Amino acid sequence: MLDWQQALQQQPELAHAQTVLNEVPLGALQLSGGLTNRTWKIATKTHGWTVWRGHTSISAAFDICRVNERNVLQAVQTLLPTSQVLGDNAHGVLLSWLEGRPISCAELSAERVISLLAHIHTFSGDSIDGDTIGIRRFDYTEKVDHYWQQLNPSIYKSRYQELYVKLRIPPTFHCNHSALCHFDFAHHNLIHTDQSIGVIDWEYSAIADPRLDLVLTLDMLDMDYPQGLNCYLQAYGLSDSNAVIDREQWLSDMKAWSAHAQMMALLWYVLAAQLWGNDDFLIDAESIYQRLCRSDHCL
Repeated sequence: MLDWQQALQQQPELAHAQTVLNEVPLGALQLSGGLTNRTWKIATKTHGWTVWRGHTSISAAFDICRVNERNVLQAVQTLLPTSQVLGDNAHGVLLSWLEGRPISCAELSAERVISLLAHIHTFSGDSIDGDTIGIRRFDYTEKVDHYWQQLNPSIYKSRYQELYVKLRIPPTFHCNHSALCHFDFAHHNLIHTDQSIGVIDWEYSAIADPRLDLVLTLDMLDMDYPQGLNCYLQAYGLSDSNAVIDREQWLSDMKAWSAHAQMMALLWYVLAAQLWGNDDFLIDAESIYQRLCRSDHCL
């Protein structure tokens, strides 16, 4: 851990966190996890370990809004263990550190991960007045257009342009559902706490179609959609006995989302490669592209 003055020299923007704390921190260290930002963990006398999540050029490029993240965290406090909002200002949000340990794929089944996601989705769009509490409503086309517009001209942008144009408009669906969606839900954002399993990193969260969130999670878990949907519906029914979901319509809509979800992820990886100067992300992007082409989705 760096002492506070050393941390400020390395990252002057941390002074904004000190303003929120209203005390001089004991020190800080940069967390290695997290691909969107390099988050700082700050030691304090009053709150113990805290986490500063700042407004940066990187977060802006990924279309991350810290105000939205703050509002989501405040809304889900009673739903499951997660970080507490300690304060915020125009430069970022300060969160409590969620004590616990990371969860590996070996110790938590994919079925359990899906059941946790279903529990989050019981916080339905109908029950949330997102405009009042300041939680974003997700717009797929706006999101992928934003990613595309952030990309500098390159051979990679040219390579993926036809795919982007083809898939930038979402498909037509059988059902119209909305819920609070995490949009980065898998083992890497789950923590074993003293209470149960906690969920972190809500920065991409929005009120959106839960089937898109489910598709993104199933893709990360490498689980087929029919099996994943069965697990999801079983867990969802246990959480909300009044839920009425048409399995076949949901499965059809999940399949309709699939290529669009993968294209959105592809653009995210290309943007990450550009922002961090790390070509390893391009390997992931190209893998998605080849998978879509094998499925006859490329031109």
